[in-house]
Amino acid sequence: MRNSDYLKDLYHKLKREVQVKKIKPLLSQEIREKTEYAPKYQRNYIWNDTKAVKLIETILINGEVPPLTVVITDGIYEIIDGRQRYETILRFQNNEFSLKAAHLKKLKELDGLTFSQLPPNVRKIFEEYKIKMITYTPERGVSLEWKDIEKIKRDLFRKYNYGMTALSKSEVARAKYLYDDLTNKIRDYLIEHPEQYENYVSLLLPPSKQNLDEREKMNVLLMNVRELLSMPYIPIIGVKTVLTGSAAIEKYYERFVIKCDLTDKRDEFIKIMDKVYTIRERLARNQNPLQKNILFLKSLYWMLSILYQKFPSSFYHFEIDPFCHYIESRDNALDYFNYYRYVVVFKG
Repeated sequence: MRNSDYLKDLYHKLKREVQVKKIKPLLSQEIREKTEYAPKYQRNYIWNDTKAVKLIETILINGEVPPLTVVITDGIYEIIDGRQRYETILRFQNNEFSLKAAHLKKLKELDGLTFSQLPPNVRKIFEEYKIKMITYTPERGVSLEWKDIEKIKRDLFRKYNYGMTALSKSEVARAKYLYDDLTNKIRDYLIEHPEQYENYVSLLLPPSKQNLDEREKMNVLLMNVRELLSMPYIPIIGVKTVLTGSAAIEKYYERFVIKCDLTDKRDEFIKIMDKVYTIRERLARNQNPLQKNILFLKSLYWMLSILYQKFPSSFYHFEIDPFCHYIESRDNALDYFNYYRYVVVFKG
């Protein structure tokens, strides 16, 4: 059964309802203990003060707040869409931030106040505001396996988040590739081999990306991994290079890469990256600046991947020291990689 048909069948086993709950009972200790609002596939809390204060003001003037989307299984509420809104409301109730006049349009008199400092009548307005929830619950008498529930959650997350401009490029990619087995195989490998993970981060991410939180860093790294895996399949059509955008990368990744044996493709990636890392370390010993040039390192991966696929004997017998000596003897090598921003061309 195709994945789309399988998901369609799962949705038929769920009851979809619109529920309305006041904030006070929604944030009661009993319900909060049963609410999961930060599953691992979601982004972290990222709202700034402006967005947070505007949401609270919207509630206090009885404005419209988009509904939460929730999957309820075994009494646990998992928020699929609306994590930022839910956590903002929770943080405000916990006095974790105050209202600021700069972000208030109509209630500037509340400037500087936390939840507990609000006048009693205003606190009551907040607590009695009704939050809409779109809930998905297994139909009565239907028993779904854990993996089926997870598929539903991730599919809902993808539908609500894929393509939304509020998401970063890496978050959009994460939503799109939730079901990609090759991405998951490589992610699992990196989680199980933290030293390799750090090596890959140092090879493929600029310093500005290496300080991201771990989940976002993994997302960005996996985007780069899919790019590398796609590069050998993108035809070169000229001496000069042009931009190969993410849409082209995705096209070749989905057309060629994921149709390979996934375990073999993962192992191929690891073997090639091991050589790239070894070459980088060899260049680092002589403080060659190419060691930090990501374009050079990606080009190196591309070259080695061609050897691996077309000339495996040459790949396994590749002599690193002579190669590095050749690179180091080229006075204009760094200039070349600084001048050309992109290494591949696709025939459009």
